Amino acid sequence: MRRASKCGFSNLDTAYDLTAYLWTLRLMVLFSDGTNFYPELCTKDAELTSFLKLPERDSLHTPAKLLQHLKRKLATAERRQPLLPTDTTLAHNLRELQTAIGCDDTSRDILLFMVIQRQHAGLNAALHRVGPITASGVFKVLSICLGHTPADVARALDDRGKLPRSALVSIDHAYNGPFELKVDMLEGLAELLTMTHTRTLDMFRHSLRPSAPPRLGLDDYPHLTHDLTICQRYLQHAVQGHTAGINILIYGPPGTGKTEMVRALAQSAGLTLYEIPTDDERGKPRPGKQRFDCFRLAQSLLGDTPSNALLFDEVEDVFCEPRPSMNDKGNSSGVKGWINGMLESNPVPTFWITNHLQSMDRAYRRRFDLVLHVDVPPKSVRQHILSEHTRDLDLSPHWRSNAASHAALTPAIIERAVRVSKVVCASGADLPAETVLTQVMNNTLNALGAGRLHV
Repeated sequence: MRRASKCGFSNLDTAYDLTAYLWTLRLMVLFSDGTNFYPELCTKDAELTSFLKLPERDSLHTPAKLLQHLKRKLATAERRQPLLPTDTTLAHNLRELQTAIGCDDTSRDILLFMVIQRQHAGLNAALHRVGPITASGVFKVLSICLGHTPADVARALDDRGKLPRSALVSIDHAYNGPFELKVDMLEGLAELLTMTHTRTLDMFRHSLRPSAPPRLGLDDYPHLTHDLTICQRYLQHAVQGHTAGINILIYGPPGTGKTEMVRALAQSAGLTLYEIPTDDERGKPRPGKQRFDCFRLAQSLLGDTPSNALLFDEVEDVFCEPRPSMNDKGNSSGVKGWINGMLESNPVPTFWITNHLQSMDRAYRRRFDLVLHVDVPPKSVRQHILSEHTRDLDLSPHWRSNAASHAALTPAIIERAVRVSKVVCASGADLPAETVLTQVMNNTLNALGAGRLHV
């Protein structure tokens, strides 16, 4: 399913109205000679008619009359060609973004066009009236409106260009439809570029966020000492040598502390860790295609700083075979084509986490530098985790030892059960800590199909 253009909001500065007016006239006169607009311009395109201040249809009773009128308006607009604003929020954000991803002026102007197209009803109505458009048609539209050569526009929108590689703007070459569906823009970007931000990364807070500080250290994973030492030294060497294509796959059952281990590992290697969110700005699950777009953007934004690293959790919906969906085209939309190349050239070291390695294609598994299996820790480690989390609870050594003997008692189960028990025991309820912990843990273990604690 193609996504419709989002014009339901507008934070666009009115300083861009004259620019949108000029671009609309250029489009109508120089791209389609006005014939696409004549039949319904004065009857159904009320926003466009009002925006261009066109007279009543009776005075434009033929396409030739309409074209003649539009040409006069364009000639007047060209003589008064407005300078692009330089002091608006949008202009400032575009300069910051251009510096952050290292794109040229053509790419920056394409971004500007896309923002105005997404938020200006008049320009968007004119583009929609053009009808189905090819990639070469897109290049021509942008060239006519922006004044750049078609070759420069095509180069900027080539798959190897900064905009497509960053997933900021891209063309769907397999689909010919209206401009707003043919040319895609990163979800929510048009609105974010018109808002004030403290720093560049804040523009992409829904696509990329700093990871939380680790609550555990590498000492909490003694059963993985050798793997973690190898990984830590490899990461440090990669940072010092600015090595590209560093990818580490972490897999294992849920609740075994994979995410916390990555955070501790990144900190120990002197890396600043960022995460690709699993949800969008509304708190809804983000489809795999969108999450991979966020990953591509993060690689562009963070790639110039060697000490940055990325965490991509729950990678099943990106690396596994696509499942038909109304909202996500899966790997068939182009994700699969990017993966192999990205795993060899990504500038930012990336940790990929999954609970289900079996569903990942073997061709992908072979491309990771390191693969770490994080299973339920052995009894000695479970006992240490229990002791650390239950220092403030009155528990007998016998209870601690028996609880730690349960092979399905993962760090996540321990942490959540202790959190609940501390609240309950502090509330004045006449319940021993051992009773509360046993009940809470058994309820969770039962839900997971594991045996009960016998303490």
